Amino acid sequence: MKTLKVNFCHPVKGVVRLLNKLNPRQKRTQPFDTQSGQCADISIEGLPEGKWKALLEWEYDGRDYFYEEDFEI
Repeated sequence: MKTLKVNFCHPVKGVVRLLNKLNPRQKRTQPFDTQSGQCADISIEGLPEGKWKALLEWEYDGRDYFYEEDFEI
């Protein structure tokens, strides 16, 4: 299975939005959870080839966090 791996300093739960940069209608939203570890495996299975953006949002210790990263399949 194809995945993006994101490492955190602590366990978190959040949401990731995957957006196709050339075709905004192609998008996917899914939850992620590092569970007992500190690495989130985000499935990119079934996404077509192209340039994508991953937008991650989570809350930790009463604060909201946001991270974005471009990637290519």
